[in-house]
Amino acid sequence: MTDSFKNAMINRSLGDIKNNLQFLVESNVITSAQHDIIAAQLPVSAENPLSPP
Repeated sequence: MTDSFKNAMINRSLGDIKNNLQFLVESNVITSAQHDIIAAQLPVSAENPLSPP
């Protein structure tokens, strides 16, 4: 697996996770606060694997 393909798949997965978290908020399954806590722990992208401070 090439690095660019791997990064693309990681970025796609991160986008899917973020979209699913937003869906759970809109469906009243998790709160906005829970969403924010979880999302803050995710990397921004494959190229920037550290989550924001």
